[in-house]
Amino acid sequence: VEQTVPVLTGAPASLGGANFKIFLGELRINDFFLGNPEGCQTDSAIKIATFKVKIKMMSLISDTIEIEEVLVDGMQLTYEAGLTSNIGRIKENLDEATKKEKVEKNEPKKKSKKVYIREIKVINSEVRAGVKGLGGDSVPIPLPDIVINDIGTKDQGVSFAESLDVFFAQILKASSSAVSGVGSLGTSIEKGTKDTIDKISNVFE
Repeated sequence: VEQTVPVLTGAPASLGGANFKIFLGELRINDFFLGNPEGCQTDSAIKIATFKVKIKMMSLISDTIEIEEVLVDGMQLTYEAGLTSNIGRIKENLDEATKKEKVEKNEPKKKSKKVYIREIKVINSEVRAGVKGLGGDSVPIPLPDIVINDIGTKDQGVSFAESLDVFFAQILKASSSAVSGVGSLGTSIEKGTKDTIDKISNVFE
C-alpha cells in the first residue's frame, strides 16, 4: 500500500498497522492516510480509521483474487476546491495510471494478479470542504453509507488501479451530493467533478 498507492495517486500514503488472519482470510488495516498532491494547502485527502478486507483464500492461487467484502469505517474526506481540486488531481493521476496499464497490456512481461471485489461498504464517514486560498475547513458534513457492488467479475478481474479508480468515482459522487446544499461551494464542487464522475462510472459497462 505504502509503495503502490503513491505511484498511482501522486500523493503520499501510510498506514498505522495491518493484521492478517490467514485462517479467516481477513485483513484489517488501521489509520490509513492518503495525502495530497504537491501544491495543496490541506494535509490530507482521505483518512480512514479502519478497514477490513475479506478474501476468498482459494482465489489467491488463481489469476483473479476474489474479495468478498471491503468494509471502510470512519473515513474523513477533505475536498479542497480550486482551479483543480485535490481530489480531481488525484483522479487525473489514477486515470493516467489506468491508461498506462492499457498501453502496456500487450507488452511481454510477468502476468499480474487481478481482483474481483464483490462489495465495498463505507460507513461512519464525513466530508470537509473548503476553497483553496481562503483558509480553514468547513464544518464536517456526514456522508450517507456507500455501497459499491461488483468491481470486475470472476472471469474478468480488474487491476488494483482500476478498482481504486471506481472507488474514487463513487466517493466523489457521494461527497458532491453531500455538499451540494452548502451554497456556492457545493455548486462549484458538483460542477467541477461531474465529467470525471460520469467518465469513471462507465469504465466497466
